[in-house]
Amino acid sequence: MSTLSACLLLGALGVPAPQGPQTWIVLGPFQNLACATTASGAVRSGVDPDFLTSIGGEAKAAITASTVVGAAKAQPVQASEEGIVNLRPLYTPSDNLTAYAYSVVDAPKDESRLALFGSDDGAKVWVNGDLVHSVVTAGRAMNPDEETFTVKLRKGPNAVMVKVENGGGDWGFSLRILDEAAQKALLRERDRRRVPEFTIEVASESGRILRDTFPTLRWREPSLASAWVSEPKVRWFDPSLASADAPSVPGLYLAVVEAATLDGKPWRQTLPFFKPQGDWLDRVAFPPMTEQPFPTIVPPLPVGMAVDPKVWAEMGPSLNEAVWQSFGSALKETSIGASFLAYVTLQRTGPAPKLSLTESSEHYFTQQALTLRRKLENRTGDPLAKPTTQSVSATTLKRGTAEAAGLPPGIVSKLDKLCKEWSRKEGVPFSALVARNGVVFFEGAYGKWDGKPTKKDQVFYPASIGKAMAGAVMSQFYDQGLVNPDGLVSDVLTAFPKDPAITPSFRGCFAHLSGLDSHMTYNGLWNPWLDHSFLVGRIGSRRVGEIFRYGGDGNNLAGMAMELLTGRTMVRLLKEQLFDPLGMTHTVQFDLGFGVASTAWDTAIFGQMLLNKGAYGKLRFYSEDTALKTRPVPIAPYFPNLQDKSLWWGAGLSHMIDVADGTATRERNELGPNVFGHGSASSSIFRVDPDHGYVIVMGRQKVGDAVAHERYRGLFMRALREAVKG
Repeated sequence: MSTLSACLLLGALGVPAPQGPQTWIVLGPFQNLACATTASGAVRSGVDPDFLTSIGGEAKAAITASTVVGAAKAQPVQASEEGIVNLRPLYTPSDNLTAYAYSVVDAPKDESRLALFGSDDGAKVWVNGDLVHSVVTAGRAMNPDEETFTVKLRKGPNAVMVKVENGGGDWGFSLRILDEAAQKALLRERDRRRVPEFTIEVASESGRILRDTFPTLRWREPSLASAWVSEPKVRWFDPSLASADAPSVPGLYLAVVEAATLDGKPWRQTLPFFKPQGDWLDRVAFPPMTEQPFPTIVPPLPVGMAVDPKVWAEMGPSLNEAVWQSFGSALKETSIGASFLAYVTLQRTGPAPKLSLTESSEHYFTQQALTLRRKLENRTGDPLAKPTTQSVSATTLKRGTAEAAGLPPGIVSKLDKLCKEWSRKEGVPFSALVARNGVVFFEGAYGKWDGKPTKKDQVFYPASIGKAMAGAVMSQFYDQGLVNPDGLVSDVLTAFPKDPAITPSFRGCFAHLSGLDSHMTYNGLWNPWLDHSFLVGRIGSRRVGEIFRYGGDGNNLAGMAMELLTGRTMVRLLKEQLFDPLGMTHTVQFDLGFGVASTAWDTAIFGQMLLNKGAYGKLRFYSEDTALKTRPVPIAPYFPNLQDKSLWWGAGLSHMIDVADGTATRERNELGPNVFGHGSASSSIFRVDPDHGYVIVMGRQKVGDAVAHERYRGLFMRALREAVKG
């Protein structure tokens, strides 16, 4: 291990050592089936009941290795260094179950301690019989240290009981109870995570508007910054990206701010500034004084704001003037304002295409900043080839009858009836599309979307389905030999140490084994130095390749490598390498973890390409071999230290399970064990079924009634399975 790796990993920046219970006695399983929403908000039956009444109740019970409650038996389990207890391997199958974990923590005196907790899914925590924490959720990934709370310990032994329920998939919890030294270390680690977000102050009344000289740039909080980084140095670049000593021509200027952390890692930011042609901007009034009353731009009442809507409306004139004044300040004083002014005054010609992110001021700045970074790093060329033309045409989507899809004609009316019931009972609108062997035989729209009848071509938010789309672009890099799936990202992101304990592989980035567990941290791919931000603020606090942590940051880290290799932003790469060639004209994406707008038809085109093993029509995006290797596969062989050896994952793809009733397992999946796709925070559905030739898409807004959602999703897939058999 390198010195840098050791410093990162072993606490040079204050990462807390293992704390809290390491040995647990786990008792289970207990049933946890879907149910109507309870008074506590639970949507499964194992959350509220006390299964331990026969041994004193949840709050008071002491579980030993010999404890038995009904069919539930106890067994010892060792937590990981991060305090993680993985329950999934203990029970087969492990879906729709609840279990308890009991341990004892010794304290040298009566004291209060900080506890860090995470769970998959819902959980309750008791200390010495007191309920100190509770999580009620329809489902969530287990991110260690996600929540903090205080526990009161007595001198001597203290009983700790954790109850964790599982809907489906991964299952477990993490608990660390920190002593005073570890709490201080934790606070320092959290301060470290802020370092990439340290802000630069512009010492000029003109803000981001340039005059005859460049302004001084300095830390906004110098006392905080000095504890972590050196004094910033600034290099200026003109609109042609040439080094500049003064702002001489109008346009977008970039300031590259450089510093170093006290342990030697690079800190970088690129800031946009605008040099106008002449002094016209000084004469602009906000609000426009030529119109009386002021043009109305009062925003609607934000969701969740504790203000009476009538009061909000009555305050309209005052709020309107404030919004106009804030708008004027934002144009002159913010990065967004500088990029916008440069773009609209000097770059835009003609109307922007509908749903085009490449025709935006944000993208203009990001592309310029990426181009400049590649210049500074002496990177040239774009080795990624466009999809190739093949002689034989792969299956494309076309509308047709059920009979043309090889199905009985009654399936359409059966699915339509199910969807009408589904939307009504769940209380959620959606669009739906099903294709088989390329024939779209079912399309429907149900319920009201924002007060209007849902449309078949409704634009919806697929959320994390975007991870699969990003994976399809990554697969092109694999296929063309530009990166090795099991190579470290340091092969491209050269500031990273070449150490697999610190730096993730590309496969790890897309399989949630990068050690990163959030979405769009440090502004995601709008940040042209995202990899440096992660290196300074996150990388090294956790070993990689060991624990599954769901999020989109790993995808974005891999995306930064794709951008630097090609000189194209991921917005462009997705559009030029995937969406445009496929004809996905209503789809845009700005982040590799989410950030998608699409329609059922567009998403189904993407699904058909996956079903075709990397081809669509005359275009081949990547080889059949790459397509099969980037579908869900067992990943333990690639990660020798992986704790959960049962994981399967692909390039943004996982197995999808839909069961109408009973335990949800791959073996009991209505359409069989090989269906893959990706889940979605909006509850949108994306399924590719290689065994039966189905592509299934539902564009949705959210989960309504959870019981209805799970049941009707399973019934829908069952109807499709029976149609093939019938």
